Amino acid sequence: KNDMFRWWFDEIVKRDVPFDVIGLSMYTYWNGPISALKANMDDISRRYDKDVMVVEAAYGYTLENCDSAENSFQAKEEQAGGYPGSVAGQAAYLHDLIKAVLAVPDHRGKGVVYWEPAWILAPGNT
Repeated sequence: KNDMFRWWFDEIVKRDVPFDVIGLSMYTYWNGPISALKANMDDISRRYDKDVMVVEAAYGYTLENCDSAENSFQAKEEQAGGYPGSVAGQAAYLHDLIKAVLAVPDHRGKGVVYWEPAWILAPGNT
């Protein structure tokens, strides 16, 4: 997906759009392995001379359904995601993700924002 980032940021740079940080989302079951994210962060932080951070990331800790809504993380996401859908798998995913962000050259990797840790249907919600 690096070519998509290059295209998008090349276009906004051409138009003199100011920005200070590049934010990326990361779901291994949709975006591919963390190694690809790392290569992309290394490239775009260097190419645009900007800090990068993962502003949306998550991984399931179970395949068990705990409410009446369909789970957004199921066996197919576990298989595509590269980590077990377990507490240990979620921890390994986060460890590897944080490690990749911290390894961006020149201390350009600034952090990870974990997205919605409790997608659980609450009474009264629709």
